This record gives sequence, structure tokens and C-alpha cells, in this order.
Amino acid sequence: MSVLVQIRDVDQTVRDQLKARAARSGMSFNSYLRDLLNSAAARPVREDVLARIQARTESATASATAIIRAERDFRAQDPQRSGRSRRTNPGTQG
Repeated sequence: MSVLVQIRDVDQTVRDQLKARAARSGMSFNSYLRDLLNSAAARPVREDVLARIQARTESATASATAIIRAERDFRAQDPQRSGRSRRTNPGTQG
């Protein structure tokens, strides 16, 4: 079901620019504005995006400094390992 939306006090230059864009797109002014509103409503607001990111973000149990220090300590134990990390990439030897 559609409803009527009326917007007051729009600058004439803004209306003229939007009307020209609608004409260039081969659309009626009403259809163009409806598409703009639908597009704006479909995009999530910044706060929602940030909340979704925060909900997905995993919290590290160790700081980057502690991880680097542990890797350096591991490599210092055996000089032959200094070129290799404890982690290996899939499909590689070592």
C-alpha cells in the first residue's frame, strides 16, 4: 500500500536539479523521487552498520605486542628456526 508524502520548503534550485535528473533518466519526477526515497530507505544507517561490525568482531585474548614477543622468544630458542614461523601456510612445506 502506498501513502502520500509531501515535503515543504524545498529550495526551487534543488527541485529544478532533481527534475532535470529525472528527465535525463527518462523518468517522471514522481518516479525519480520515489526511487531516491526507496534507495535511501534500503541503505542501513551508520549506527546500524557499526553495531553489526561490533557484534561480529572477535576480541583478541592477547595484544599484538604479546604475540610478537612470543614469536621472537620462540625463534630465539633455536637459531635454525629463525627463518620459519610456528605457523605454516596450507600447501607449503615447512
